Amino acid sequence: MSRVKRTLFACAFLGAAVLLITMVEPRTAQAQSANLSVQVILASNSGQGMDGSLGSVASQLRARFGRYDSFSLLASHRVHLDQGSSESLGLPNGETLRISLLSMSGSSYRLQVSLPGGGTTVTAPPGGIFFVAGPRYQSGTIIVAITP
Repeated sequence: MSRVKRTLFACAFLGAAVLLITMVEPRTAQAQSANLSVQVILASNSGQGMDGSLGSVASQLRARFGRYDSFSLLASHRVHLDQGSSESLGLPNGETLRISLLSMSGSSYRLQVSLPGGGTTVTAPPGGIFFVAGPRYQSGTIIVAITP
């Protein structure tokens, strides 16, 4: 191959590489956000059993919060967070839940969840679920289920 052809080939290869990097960059930027499902649940001993709309988390609620015999869905939210941003959600008792996307590591999200009286930081994979026990409400306790 002549020197001119090699130079043209190298330029074309570099151009294609730059184009590929440019095309991939927006996807990387989009990956720095999270879409969360947030369920606000009342756990109590009212004898009413499990709310049918909690089907996907019912067994986990029973396993983690076995001292309660009843679980009912009070509210459900969809939250979109960019890295470094926060969202505040009102709870049925008038208090506020705050969720922040602190960072991402590999395919896991590092989230900070704050409720009046405390908070926690968790690392969760997409599709994983975690629970945060909240304040007393009516005859039970508010539990927040978050699924990234």
